[in-house]
Amino acid sequence: MPYLFIVLTWMLSVSCFAEESLDLNGLNENTPLGLHIESIRTSRNDTSLTDQIRNAEFNPSTREALNFGYTQDRIWLKLELQNTSNQDVERILNIRYPLLDKLKLYSGSQQTPLYSLGRLLAVSYTHLTLPTNSLV
Repeated sequence: MPYLFIVLTWMLSVSCFAEESLDLNGLNENTPLGLHIESIRTSRNDTSLTDQIRNAEFNPSTREALNFGYTQDRIWLKLELQNTSNQDVERILNIRYPLLDKLKLYSGSQQTPLYSLGRLLAVSYTHLTLPTNSLV
C-alpha cells in the first residue's frame, strides 16, 4: 500500500516575510490555502529536514485543493505566513484528508517539528485546544 508523506513547512521568521506571504489578519474562517502553498517531492529515503530541502526550488501551486495522488515520495509543502498586527493571532489549520499517513509542522529553521499527526502516529490530543463547534 503506498504511503503519502506530507510535511508542511510553516515559515514564520521575519527573514522569510516576502511579497507572497499570507497575512494572518486578512484570513476569514474558511480560507483555502492551496494557492498560497509551494511544494517539492523527495524520495522516501530522505527522512530529515535538510538544508537541501530548505534551499530547494519549490513549485507554486495552481489549485485551491492540493492533490498529489498515491505516492511513496515525501511531499514537502511550504507556506509563508505573517502577522502584521501587534496582537497574537490564533488560526486552526484544517486538514481534510483522514487517510494522511504523517504530517509534521515545522517553523523556520527548527529541526524538531512543532506538531506531528497522522494515522500512522500515536494519538495524543492533550496539547491541542480545539473549539467545541469543531467536534462532531
